Amino acid sequence: MSDTEKGLAMIELMVKTEKLDRDLWENHRVIACPAFLESITDAYERRLNQIITIEEIRARFQNPSSGVSVSETTTETPQSGVFDDNNPQTKLKESKVKESGGGNNPPKTETKTETEEPPPLFLDIKNKITTEGFFLDDKDVDLLISKTDPTWFGENSFIEFIAEVARGRPGYAEKTRDQRRGLFRFLLLEAPERRDEFPHWRAEREKKAQSEVRAKTREEAYRKAREPPSVCPRCGGSMAPWEGKDDLSKCLSCGGWYLFFEESQEWDFQGPD
Repeated sequence: MSDTEKGLAMIELMVKTEKLDRDLWENHRVIACPAFLESITDAYERRLNQIITIEEIRARFQNPSSGVSVSETTTETPQSGVFDDNNPQTKLKESKVKESGGGNNPPKTETKTETEEPPPLFLDIKNKITTEGFFLDDKDVDLLISKTDPTWFGENSFIEFIAEVARGRPGYAEKTRDQRRGLFRFLLLEAPERRDEFPHWRAEREKKAQSEVRAKTREEAYRKAREPPSVCPRCGGSMAPWEGKDDLSKCLSCGGWYLFFEESQEWDFQGPD
């Protein structure tokens, strides 16, 4: 699966779990996270400009006559929580172009688009943190990547480990959303003892997963062996449960009957000879 397919699959999952706005994604291919907007509300309390709301974002895309173009709503938007899925981080730069000739005409403005694609690991980490219900800004994600072994972000990742540790802290349920996120950030970036604990945690997780796979395999093998034979191995006649017992089966042609033995997990012929 390509990085693009992985990204789209993650977006669809987040839309399905209502972490992203369904209408904006399905109808306009715009990613908008109401929870992210809510998380930065406090930062705008003392600012003159107000934070954009999810309703305003919907209105801009559903009502083109509002005077705001799509390009205006999809550029440099960590504050708004909106991203165009075609260009995740698009910056528009204006440059003045001088015209040769008369010199009386005003300079023209040319719009250039630069596309900055975040590394796949960066996006995977951001998505994983969001899935776990936490938030980390881009600067801290870069810091996390710089000080962490890349293999720690695979299956049974360091992020899952820290999220589990955070939720297990006494009083976690009573903490505010910002306090929980602060605790998560501290454990992720500033608690070296947790990094010492992670390899053991991952090894135990993998051991448990392997044990569950083996148990499931044994259960499936037993279930299959426990199914009574449908054809008599001796004469080829049809078989049927004997007197309603699930460990006895009788041939309707030769009258032979078979008993299931738990130890060998096999059906053995019992007679008549």
